[in-house]
Amino acid sequence: MNAEVIRVLVVDDDEVIARIIQLHLQAKGFKVDTAHDGDKGLALYEQGRHDLIVLDHKLPGMSGLEIVRYLKKKDILPPIIMISGLGRDDIAVDALKLGVVDYVVKDPDNRFLERLQSAVGDAVHRHRREMAVRKTVPDVEALSGEINERVKELTCLYGIERVLGEDGLPFEQLCQRVVDLIPAAFQEPEPLGVRLTVGHGRYSTAAFCETPDMLAVPIEGPKRVWGRIEVSGPAAGQAKGPRIFLKEEELLLKAVAARMGRFFDQRSGEDLLRVAHNELRKMSHAIDQNACAVVITDKDGRIEYVNPAFSRMTGYSSGDVLGKNPRIL
Repeated sequence: MNAEVIRVLVVDDDEVIARIIQLHLQAKGFKVDTAHDGDKGLALYEQGRHDLIVLDHKLPGMSGLEIVRYLKKKDILPPIIMISGLGRDDIAVDALKLGVVDYVVKDPDNRFLERLQSAVGDAVHRHRREMAVRKTVPDVEALSGEINERVKELTCLYGIERVLGEDGLPFEQLCQRVVDLIPAAFQEPEPLGVRLTVGHGRYSTAAFCETPDMLAVPIEGPKRVWGRIEVSGPAAGQAKGPRIFLKEEELLLKAVAARMGRFFDQRSGEDLLRVAHNELRKMSHAIDQNACAVVITDKDGRIEYVNPAFSRMTGYSSGDVLGKNPRIL
């Protein structure tokens, strides 16, 4: 097999979708074959010509998950990316537990093609590295542990993708659910804390505490910096030493931050404006109810606002003083 060319087998009962995927991947330099039911797809793969399988869940004959189970029992499982138009969590979890390297939800606008292309290249290169490790390192348990960590990371990323795709989810609840998904993906037996800061809002897990060795990653989109994600180790007195984050953990957090940055850029600013409006309303109410006189001026020193306490203490109404310099009062 040519080490420079990645050969992909696409198994999808929808011939139009299979052809669209084939043309898209071929345009990116991949060699692509297609099959439209599970039995034919399995027969093609067993000819030994393919580096990776893009596998639909729902197929005539053997289903996608049945094919995965068969290949897993027979030999070393090849890189498999499961695709589905259903977007069901139970299917994704079952597939990832069986060893599928990624799960991509098809959408009517075919926006999933770019993600699929990236997932194909990453999965094949990672699989080739793992095969090289298998030839030189007989410690299968260690390799199994690494694969389990990747499954944890993929489960986290897929969970976040599902949360971001929910319609009508309140902004605060969305942020908190994203935060709650992150700790389980880290390679740490001790409890980790996570905090997400966006604008004036802060969303954190119960275990979060500020420590000197925190890992912090900015949430950046093409348009602006939205905030940051921070991960803390155990609290002082509970830690055995400084928490040293692994490169894979840092890369995972960067992937989460990048996805959140794109999401915030794409999403309407209504939720963020609503949060800011609520904060402004609370501040305005606090000023209005303050027992002390409050005067707000513009950059030229002219009065723009006085609270009720000012009027009670000075006898001047707001209409008397607006637009004037406080020094003449």
